[in-house]
Amino acid sequence: MSFSFSISSTLPNTTKEEVFQHIITMKGVNEELYPFTHMTFPSRFKVLPLISSKDNTKPTYLFTSILLNLGFIPADLHFLRMQEVVQNEGFRECSFSLLNSQWNHVRKIEQDSENIVKVTDIVAFTPRWFVWLFCCFCGIALLKRVFQTVFENRHKKLRSKFHKS
Repeated sequence: MSFSFSISSTLPNTTKEEVFQHIITMKGVNEELYPFTHMTFPSRFKVLPLISSKDNTKPTYLFTSILLNLGFIPADLHFLRMQEVVQNEGFRECSFSLLNSQWNHVRKIEQDSENIVKVTDIVAFTPRWFVWLFCCFCGIALLKRVFQTVFENRHKKLRSKFHKS
């Protein structure tokens, strides 16, 4: 069984290019994830490569990341795979982890008007069977809520970073 949610934010007085330059870096990803978690990554992936879906029939494996809750507690191994990374438009991630057999994350960047950018995240995930067993005791809705809270925080960080007077 899969779960999904989406969240959008409008970022006034900015451009798609500025937002893209932030979201395509692992530094930017980790700024958004803070303080909940941190993703480790090889130094050669400080900036994610552009990937065309026209060239890829299946996702491109980039690296394995240790997700560190609160920045130091190992919580999961995430096998980062990108289906598509499009300049100034966003990305489509099709990954998996020890906890989730599927993790699909689409981030779209749209220019709503001359100086307003809309960022939308669409997340769908399928927990592995042992996660289901654990969640039978605490409620599977809790897992979805945890992920939603992390993404709400990510959008709060985006709005704060790109808030310009």
